[in-house]
Order: sequence, then C-alpha cells, then structure tokens
Amino acid sequence: MSCTRIAVVGAGVHAIPLIEALADRLTGRAVDLRLFARRVDRAQLVAAQAAQAIDRCQPAWRIRATDSLGEAVEGATVAVVAVRIGGHAARAWDEQFPARHGSVGDEGLGLGGLANAWRSQPVLQELAATLRASAPSCRVANMVAPLGLTTRLLCDAGLDAVGLCELPLLTQRGWALGADDPNAVVWHYLGFNHLGWTWPASAAAHQALERAVANRTVDGPTLARFGAAPLWYHYAVVDQQAGARLGIAARPGRASWLGALADRAIADMAGGNPKGARKVVAQRPTPWFDQMVAPTVAAWLGRAAFSGHVNTQPAPDWLNIPKGVVVETAAQFDATGTGCCWPRDVPEQVLSFLAEWGRYEDLAYAAVCSRDVTQLAAAVRALPLPFDRNEILAIVRDIVQGESLMGQASASPG
Repeated sequence: MSCTRIAVVGAGVHAIPLIEALADRLTGRAVDLRLFARRVDRAQLVAAQAAQAIDRCQPAWRIRATDSLGEAVEGATVAVVAVRIGGHAARAWDEQFPARHGSVGDEGLGLGGLANAWRSQPVLQELAATLRASAPSCRVANMVAPLGLTTRLLCDAGLDAVGLCELPLLTQRGWALGADDPNAVVWHYLGFNHLGWTWPASAAAHQALERAVANRTVDGPTLARFGAAPLWYHYAVVDQQAGARLGIAARPGRASWLGALADRAIADMAGGNPKGARKVVAQRPTPWFDQMVAPTVAAWLGRAAFSGHVNTQPAPDWLNIPKGVVVETAAQFDATGTGCCWPRDVPEQVLSFLAEWGRYEDLAYAAVCSRDVTQLAAAVRALPLPFDRNEILAIVRDIVQGESLMGQASASPG
C-alpha cells in the first residue's frame, strides 16, 4: 500500500486534535505524518501523545517530529501550515499594544494583525521557498494569522495554497438551528477572514436571520444597514457599539491562558501522564481542525467532497478590490482541488465595506513585503478601524518592536 505524506508545520500541543481528526477521516489509508517545530523536544512529545491517541484506529500510521523544515515537507502531498512566529508571547503583544492607541488588540485583525504580519513575513517567505523546493506539487492548507495576508504571501511564492477558517460555516450552522428543514437554509457569503458577511439565499435563511436577531446573536441595526450579517469579530473589533448591544467583546488575556495551557500539557507528557495531558489539551476546543481542516484534507485525498469556505485569490473582477488581495468565499473541496462558489446579489453596503478593507489589505501586504516603515505608516493610516490617528509613528514603532519576539518558539494557532 502506498503511503501518503502529510506535513504539519507548527506542531504545538494542539496539533494532537488535528491528527486525531485526520485519523478519523482517513481510515484505511497509510500516512507518514511529519511534524515540524523549532522546539523539537516538545514536538517529539506531541508525536508520541498523538501516536498513542490514534493507535487503535490507525496503528500503521507513522508520526515523526523534526526541527528540519525541509525534512518535514519533502515529498508531502499536503502540508498544514499552523506556525505562530514568536509563540504565545508574540500573540500577547499583538493583543495588548493596540489598547494604548485606543484600539482592540487581535492577532488577526487591525493593529495586532498588522504587527503579526510584519513579524511573520520573513519567516514565512523562507518557509514558502522551502516548501516550493521540497514539495512543489503539495497542496497547502494555511492556518496562519492574519489569514488573508499570509495566504497571499504563500500564493505569490508559487504555492498551491488556500487559507482555511471554520467560522463562517459554524456561524451559519448556528443561525440555522431551529429551522424546520435545515437543508432549506441556504446562504450567500463573501468577505475577508473574520470580516465576512452572510445574507439569505432562500426564504428559510431569511427566517433564520430573523430568529438570530430575536435571539440577539445578530445585531438588527447592522443587518438593516448592510443587508447582511457579519461574523463575531465584526462586533468585537470593528463595531464595538453593535457588540455592546449583543454583549460581545474581545477576550483579553487569551494568549497568556493558551501559553500556560500548552506548558501544562507538555509537562504532563514529559512526566508520563498522557491522560492528564489529554484533559489539559481538551480544555481548548479546536473546531477549525475537525470541522474544516480535516474534512478539507480528506477531500483533497479522494474522500468525500466537502463544502466549506476558503481564503483565496484572485477575486472576481466585479469585486472592487486591488488585484491579488485574498478574499473569503464559499467553496467545494474534492480530489481535483478547491472550487470557489462566488455569491450573487452582493449588498451594496457589503461591497463598499470590502472595497475599503481591500485597499487596506493591499497596502498592508505591500508594507510587510517591502519592510518599509513609510509604507507601514500608510497602511496604518488606511486601517478602517477606530484608533488615535495622532499616534501613527508610535504605532509603527510598536509594530516594529514586535520583531524582537521572532526568536521565540512557534505554536499552533487559535
């Protein structure tokens, strides 16, 4: 039986649920799973824990950890890229420093997302070059925040890469709860990662949104203004007044909590307590792995086709955003690859929102690739979020300061 090689690039402790999800989806298939991490001692513990977890259903799988990226990806059919440059300390910085400038901190959006991209670009550029040299036909599932900018970088480097996120799918499923026939609830979707918009494509979907407004999971004024409903992050980061109406706000301190959780899990693994490690890892749900990444990878490898959402380029010409900017839309995944399902009848206010954010995304990408602080300042100035615009230079200094965290260990996203 031939053996399929899958590489996981950025194998922190939460790679274990990913491996378990892949094992559930790929029964009967021989897999050589390579885990890459800069802290190979921790990755070896993760590999051993994962092998034990899947031993009953996949006893023939080979799982090996390495600190050589080339060795991990050489000959891979699929690579899941889930690095966090700078580890949890870097994420904590991205979450914290925007507050001093009057903005919400997040590793994937706004000032924090821009700092993350600025810090990550040099490492991702090298990673992309290694992937292209060692596995030129590899399909890449990207999970690295900020997902739009990092996916564009991988695509522009010549990789067959898409960005994956479970949030649109799970959000739409949540809104469909209570429908007489869930299959009749059909949606349109378009946006950027974590800043996407959903609007009805069926009468049942209209009714689902009405219920969501009544249940206070969708903000009525926002729905009326845009003709579409946003994801959770819009309320937490972009429109905090709407978020306050729903009781939604950003969650401070998440990076520190995740870092402590990972350290406890590693300590249990190293101390010969796999049950304890399993309980610790389970404290952090990872729906992006079992609901999005695993079914996508399985579909690429010839298992059942899967309908989800993808971050990809190029966008259609009718979408008024700069060429090359990565957008998020519904998609079908199967053995032939990824097929986009572009929506129809996009509300005008959604198009205007995407045009403004698309301009920012393009400026941010140019800045991080050029390493030019003047372009970085231009990107900050164009960011369509509330912050103190008298502090552009101070913000640029904080973003550049985040580069000092690059030497820290990488970890899985979340």
